[in-house]
Amino acid sequence: DGLGLHVQTRRTGPARRGAQTGRRGAGVTWHSVDRWRFSGPVAPVGDAVRQVIACHDPELALIVLESALNLGLIGWAEAEHLTRRASRRKAAVLAHLSEQAQSGGETRVRLFLELHGVHVRAQVSIPGVGRVDLLVGDRLVIECDSRQHHTGGKHYARDRRRDLELITLGYKPVRLTYHQIFFEWEATQQYLLRLVRSGRRRVRLVAA
Repeated sequence: DGLGLHVQTRRTGPARRGAQTGRRGAGVTWHSVDRWRFSGPVAPVGDAVRQVIACHDPELALIVLESALNLGLIGWAEAEHLTRRASRRKAAVLAHLSEQAQSGGETRVRLFLELHGVHVRAQVSIPGVGRVDLLVGDRLVIECDSRQHHTGGKHYARDRRRDLELITLGYKPVRLTYHQIFFEWEATQQYLLRLVRSGRRRVRLVAA
């Protein structure tokens, strides 16, 4: 399930004659197909997502699938169709598909919590605050800050005002950085589990 560069080619033809699907070399994985269903050098988004689902781990597949859905590059019907074509192991993860996810980090955190039986909702609107990334149970709010946003002075001040408003309304806000979600993920998972376990004594975090 390595990343690197994946290239889709015709199974026959001078460029890829004799190539094998899944063959790797020099950091490139080649995927030969019998039917070239599109014109031009770039595959449609649906075909690219299908390759991601086939070649990578189910978590990454869900992140890419939800990102394509959120950006309007594919529709809900096509997304569901792609999940049904996946292997049984991957389909179990892709069944967590949501059209509410606004970032890959949000998808990763939400999936982790759901796989651990935690009741979580994405993009919930809270009066006086606006939308929050994830609402865990009744009172725990998790914001998944992206690499591009929430770092400038204006965004930083706005986010802190939102946090204070959440606290006054009785919520517990927690912010996770892009680095924590994608480069310190093992430690972040343990933190999330401790957070949920400690919260059970105070508010309803886990679905009955």
